Amino acid sequence: CIGQGKPEHKSWQEVVLQLGHHLRGIEAVKIDMEGKDAEVFAQLKHTMLLPRQLAAELHIRPPPPETTALPAEAAQSPAHVALIFSHLAALGYAVTSRIDNKGGQPGCCAEFSWLH
Repeated sequence: CIGQGKPEHKSWQEVVLQLGHHLRGIEAVKIDMEGKDAEVFAQLKHTMLLPRQLAAELHIRPPPPETTALPAEAAQSPAHVALIFSHLAALGYAVTSRIDNKGGQPGCCAEFSWLH
């Protein structure tokens, strides 16, 4: 798991090194962050190996708590999501796809892809 605070969590750089991608590059990464999107995306920097394509589900706005099993921090405000997109754009990523998640609250979640 990419993250911090638990023994099983590793940084982005640790995962890249452990899997040997620092030697061969990374074509695509699908990330399931369960609301920790800012924490994970913040680890991506200009000075490190970046994947050519990223894919992740973002929780765009908070659904009513009675209709979801997601933790409260999983649902992000539009301003929070805008910061994520701004950070990724500064790293050279552009959105290539958005697919709304039909299984949840309408307008709540969407799968995004970015290309570097």
